[in-house]
Amino acid sequence: MRTIDDVTRADGGEVRSINLRPLSRKEIRGMKDIGYTFFGWQGRVEDVDEALDTAFAKVLTEDDRAFLEECGNKESYRIWQELLKETYGDRTEEKNSSTTSAGDTTGTGPNTAGGAESGD
Repeated sequence: MRTIDDVTRADGGEVRSINLRPLSRKEIRGMKDIGYTFFGWQGRVEDVDEALDTAFAKVLTEDDRAFLEECGNKESYRIWQELLKETYGDRTEEKNSSTTSAGDTTGTGPNTAGGAESGD
């Protein structure tokens, strides 16, 4: 689950946070006919709006979708980008985390568990 903070309506009014979850493999396969594949958007330009609406319908609440309709396009684009990161991963987020030899995520630096001592 990913939370996108400070989503603002186009009229500068209401501001809220929106939660979204990643698309599942099953959901992605179900959108193949409109150009959405395991590798991302592969469809025709004419189908972009339908793909976004379909994806948003799967991962956002009805109330959040209605709110997003009142937002500027940049907010919809930001939500779309965050959905892609949540579904497929984000290299910038992944490179900043590593795991210990036990498989625990450290969140910082290289994996040094069981490694050589510095200065040896």
